[in-house]
Amino acid sequence: MLEIEPSAMKILIVDDDIAVQSMMARALAKVGYRITKASCGEEALERYDTDGPFHLLLTDINLPGYNGRDLASEMRKRFPDLRVILCSGDHLQNSDVLLKPFSIAALRTRVLVELTSLPSGQLAD
Repeated sequence: MLEIEPSAMKILIVDDDIAVQSMMARALAKVGYRITKASCGEEALERYDTDGPFHLLLTDINLPGYNGRDLASEMRKRFPDLRVILCSGDHLQNSDVLLKPFSIAALRTRVLVELTSLPSGQLAD
């Protein structure tokens, strides 16, 4: 497995549930990831323009305005190698979705797996 330096990784977290958004941000910042937060798709696109690019988009599927899938698609137009983790409280028949509620350990593991799958040229800031 490719090793990464968390402090070199920029993650955009998008969730309209501020408590969940804050929990994810704290859990990931605690291990060194650089976090930017947004509460809707439109705000996420603004954050991308001002603070991007990002290595990882961690987004709820059910957002006001853009849903998480549409947001991921729009962001990948701008940065095709962007890694994406979709999460949802709805129990979907999709194993790629991180189901809420999830543990901090599960979140950190999933983020690490996604980031270590980045092309080696994308690991540098």
